[in-house]
Amino acid sequence: MLSPLHFARLGFLLAAILALAVAAVLFAYQERFENLIEPSPRRIALPIACDEPVVPRCMEMFGGRVLPRAPSTPIVIHRVEPEYTDAARNSLVSGLVILEVGVRRDGSVGGVCVVHGLPCGLSGQAIDAVKQWKFQPVVVAGKPADVVSTINVRFAL
Repeated sequence: MLSPLHFARLGFLLAAILALAVAAVLFAYQERFENLIEPSPRRIALPIACDEPVVPRCMEMFGGRVLPRAPSTPIVIHRVEPEYTDAARNSLVSGLVILEVGVRRDGSVGGVCVVHGLPCGLSGQAIDAVKQWKFQPVVVAGKPADVVSTINVRFAL
C-alpha cells in the first residue's frame, strides 16, 4: 500500500518529467519562433517617441477575390530594402513587420496587408519596399497563378 509520501514523490517525479518534456519541445522549435519574435532589451527600456499608432494598413487585394495560399514561399528575384525612418532610428525601434502579400502570376506584387506592424512609420516603409519586389511566378497546377504569401521584413539597428 502506498503512503501519502509515496504519492507526493510520484507527483513530484511526474511534474519534473513534464517540465523536461516541455523544455525539449521549446528547444526543438526555438529556431522556428526566433524568426517571428526578435527580443530587444533596448526597445523595452526606452519609450517610443512616435505619435503614430501601430495600426494594420491594408489594401484591397485583387478586387476582393480570394486567392489561394502559395504552396511554398515565392522566390524573390528583385528585392528593395526598406529604409529606417528617423523617428524609428531615434527611438531604437527594431523587429519584424509581417505582411500578407498578393503575388501576381507575372511575379509582381498585387496587394499588401499588414499582419503585424511596427511603430514610427516602419510598417509603411516595409509596404513601400515590398510593393517594388519582383518574384519568380508561382506555378499552381502547371500554370502561373495569383497567390497570397506571408513575407517577414526585418528591421534591425
